[in-house]
Amino acid sequence: MRVAALQYDTLWEDPLADFERLVPWIDTAAQANSELLVLPEMYACGFSMNTGVVAEPVDGPSTEFLRRQARRTGMWICGSLPELAEGEDRPHNTLVLAAPDGELSRYHKIHPFSAAGEDQHYQAGEALMTLEIAGVRVTFSSATTFASPTFSGRRRLAPTATWWLPTGPSSADTTGRPFSVRVPSRTKPTW
Repeated sequence: MRVAALQYDTLWEDPLADFERLVPWIDTAAQANSELLVLPEMYACGFSMNTGVVAEPVDGPSTEFLRRQARRTGMWICGSLPELAEGEDRPHNTLVLAAPDGELSRYHKIHPFSAAGEDQHYQAGEALMTLEIAGVRVTFSSATTFASPTFSGRRRLAPTATWWLPTGPSSADTTGRPFSVRVPSRTKPTW
């Protein structure tokens, strides 16, 4: 599996401007034959606690952007966003994964980052998300979930900005194909 991870300077609380800035980098990942593109946490608005301004409804503009780009490029694309479901008081920090056919999957961050006050503004999720992409089982989570001592009884890991974890080949994959990750710089994408 070829994975592209994009880290960039998000324009604070300005999703429409971020969408415009992201398209050329998404195209670069697609031209490099990436199968999965991982965007940063709160990819379209920054890690804002101003939920009254940044929270979006389920299937709001940031989700639809991911869906459109996945369909257009044929890649799986994910990034998190502040998603407020109808009838809820606080949003989730939700990783949305858009498949090339436009189907969506969601992971609600289980352990909001208390040192930044995220736990005061966002509600916690309940479960990891694991699915198969290009013959590889992938578990989506957040850095603070992996840093938690309660993470499935596994040893404590150092926090990272990673939203995904390859968990092994699928039962259908007998090739043992390796996967690669290429991380671009903040100012100039390289794949």
